[in-house]
This record gives sequence, C-alpha cells and structure tokens, in this order.
Amino acid sequence: MPRAHHVETGGTAIKGSDYSCVPVCDHHHTVGTNALHRIGHRNFEKKHGVSFAMAIATYLHVFFAESPIRFPNDLVRASLDP
Repeated sequence: MPRAHHVETGGTAIKGSDYSCVPVCDHHHTVGTNALHRIGHRNFEKKHGVSFAMAIATYLHVFFAESPIRFPNDLVRASLDP
C-alpha cells in the first residue's frame, strides 16, 4: 500500500507540506534494504532513476489544472527549487 512521503521537511521532526508528497510503497519507503529512509533522497533517486522534484511538479500541475483553487506558477516553481 502506498504511503505519502514528504520530500521537504519543516525541520527536525516537523512534517513538511502536503504539497511536497510522493507516493511510495512500504518496501521502498522504510522497510527494504535500499528504502528511502535508509539511503536518503539523493541515493534513492539515483538508484531508482526517479526525480522527486519532477514527480511533485507533475502532481501539482495536474492537481491545480483540475482544481478550482489557483496557485501562482512562481510559488510552485519556487517550492521545487533545491
């Protein structure tokens, strides 16, 4: 079952924004040998050929394209800058 992984955090032990979540199964999130929380974001992206920034950008694009809520593009872009 997929879990929401917060890519950005608000600091130590502070959950990040729900706008910066990606779905990750338990095995790849926390359980497996090469799980995200075991090897870190950069190593996980490199090992699995994924980009969290691109995934978040895609999710936000689809969400706001289909939502009556409008979010300025500059704020979305700024939130994805490393």
